[in-house]
Amino acid sequence: MSINPKPELNISALRAKTQSAYETYRRPAVVPAPVPESGGPLPAPAHADAMLPAPPALDAWPFVDAVVRRWPVILLTGLLLSVAGYFGGHRLWQTSYTATAQLVRVDPTAAGEYRPRELPAQSFASMVSSPELLRAVSQRATQPITPTELAAGLQVNVDREDQTVLVAVTRPEREFAVELANLSATEGVLLNQRMQAREKIATERNRLQTELATLLARYTDAHPAVQQQRARIAALDAQEVVGADSNYHLFSPATAQQVQVHAATPKIILLAVFSGFMGMALVALLCLGGEVLDTRLKTAGDVERASRLPVLAALGNVKRMSEAARTRWAFCAWKAMADRLAAGSEQNLVCGFTSASDGEGRTTILNLLTQAACRDGRRVLNVAVRPHGNNGHAGKENLPGDVLAVPGRITEILLRADPNAFTSVAVSLRDGAWDADRYRRWREALHDWQLIQNVAIFVELPAASAPDAVMLAETLPNIIWIADARRSNAVETKKQLATLRHARCHLVGAILNRASTRSVQQRFARWAGTTALAGVCLLASSSPARAQTGFAVVAQAPRAAWQQNLTIGP
Repeated sequence: MSINPKPELNISALRAKTQSAYETYRRPAVVPAPVPESGGPLPAPAHADAMLPAPPALDAWPFVDAVVRRWPVILLTGLLLSVAGYFGGHRLWQTSYTATAQLVRVDPTAAGEYRPRELPAQSFASMVSSPELLRAVSQRATQPITPTELAAGLQVNVDREDQTVLVAVTRPEREFAVELANLSATEGVLLNQRMQAREKIATERNRLQTELATLLARYTDAHPAVQQQRARIAALDAQEVVGADSNYHLFSPATAQQVQVHAATPKIILLAVFSGFMGMALVALLCLGGEVLDTRLKTAGDVERASRLPVLAALGNVKRMSEAARTRWAFCAWKAMADRLAAGSEQNLVCGFTSASDGEGRTTILNLLTQAACRDGRRVLNVAVRPHGNNGHAGKENLPGDVLAVPGRITEILLRADPNAFTSVAVSLRDGAWDADRYRRWREALHDWQLIQNVAIFVELPAASAPDAVMLAETLPNIIWIADARRSNAVETKKQLATLRHARCHLVGAILNRASTRSVQQRFARWAGTTALAGVCLLASSSPARAQTGFAVVAQAPRAAWQQNLTIGP
């Protein structure tokens, strides 16, 4: 680029002419804090955290995003656990059949003086489930079964109103369940008959013994009546126990048509669905726990809570953005920053940019803002305080190695550039020790550059963890914090910002780099702000007070003296 020769500029005259404008960018005087007595704690400065604005309320959208972003993992986990629950259900449950036999209580008929003792239904039910009966049924069954297995599937219920006993057996085989139910009921009746027979024999023997005692009181043992009575007793003792009448009879035996089927499919499906939902809920809880424990600043709300600064703009993935999208974002961010700094179209703007660490997008954001400021008609000076290669003017004109030695060269380039063209100068300060002399030359150069009309000076500072970055930030009127959604740490951000605030740096806002553009909140942007309104409407509709129809005078304004005596008509 060729530069037309013009008279030398009088920098001193420009400096004196715009001295009043520079005063607006000067740092306020630091008032020394009072020294506490007896070595007590120092009072908090005016810029302490207590003076900062309250952080925004906790937003639920980041937690929703954390779950929605991982929906493939959640869904896959749910499917795997559903399959595991399905096969596990098949191992646990099988289709079973319950066969039921019904027994009723009857009054037995007995000849002679003997009448059987009444047996309660509950006692008979206990007798059916006794170990003796279980062993008898297991021995008579056509298929091998142990008494323990039979007891696990046997259930005896009593209907107290009808005095009926229901014997139910549950087995995986339909026919075997019918067989066991009928065998259990039949064995219960037989056992009751044997008990009644034993009781009858015992009663008859007691009667014969009584008669024998009476005969012995009258006769000797050789008497025929005594010998006959003894023969009756011996015959009764030798008599085999045969079944007598039972208190219960088998009224309705179990049949294959009346078997109750217990299908295992519903339980298996329920277990599979429950396992799937539990798996998805567990992964969702892990996602929420990871989001809670994650210290990265992923959203604008996270940045505002950690930095106590308003987020001026949020930049997505630059590599995936089109040129038009990058231009549109840069222009909106530039206008938001200018509005925040209250810099009009004719006012100069000086701002520094820093972050907690390197690689958080300071250079990318500054290049975009530089292009937007140039399109807005500004002269832009982009200063990178780091080793950045050779200095140059828009990549065409080389500058001296030490720009601070000849700051007027930068001023001359900016002033002599075509006002109708985009004008930007990129300056890199070479790496070196920042001693007192270099700081003095930096302040003088910055002062001279601010005298240029309609200029925007962007200073890319090193990471805030470096002491040089803090000391350079003290010389700038405004500082904007850069945060990266993938790298910025909340702990480091708070620590570095606390250092900048203790250095009395004027932090005006923050910019979030590589922010997520695929957010659930964006899909529901139409309804995102209606939660509070819906709550107010709900409270208003549930209020016990009802609105009055028509109108009424709520408050009457005081009337003048002539209005108090005013009447209408005669």
